[in-house]
Amino acid sequence: MITLDPNVIGNIALDEQETQQKHNKLAFEARNPGKKFEKEREKNKMRGKNKPSKRLAKKQKNVVDKQRSQFEEQRQERITEAKERNKKKEEELFTRTEAADALDRFKKV
Repeated sequence: MITLDPNVIGNIALDEQETQQKHNKLAFEARNPGKKFEKEREKNKMRGKNKPSKRLAKKQKNVVDKQRSQFEEQRQERITEAKERNKKKEEELFTRTEAADALDRFKKV
């Protein structure tokens, strides 16, 4: 007759790492009574985008300084000037008094 051990039924088989940890904990508590066993923390391995230098660069990128604000203002000025030039060109093409061809608006001035 085959019987099952009632103490084993319903238990989960622990993997090797967990059994080793339990063994280390028992050994530590036996050697050092009164102290609690703390398992070793896993190292935070950083790869790729989470490197410390990359994180620092991201933080510095968000910092607004005088030079960066001047650069942004100059950039905005250039964009607005370019838009104004384009508007003037379009107005010149459409306000000509001469008989304009339909393709004149595509000519570069």
